[in-house]
Amino acid sequence: YDCAILIRLRKETAEKVGEVARARDEHISDFVRRAILRELARLGFLNEQGSKALGLPIEEGTMKASD
Repeated sequence: YDCAILIRLRKETAEKVGEVARARDEHISDFVRRAILRELARLGFLNEQGSKALGLPIEEGTMKASD
């Protein structure tokens, strides 16, 4: 990866993210990257193949980047 983004979270949120990542045996960064990609896909900013790769259903009427 060639870009880093610093974000601020409430302590409780950061703890929950860490807890879930540990339970999935993954790094927090991987969890956050996937969450961001899933939201971009949900909003229509990823192509259909990218959305399917994330396990998201392809639905009619979702917001597209051009909307």
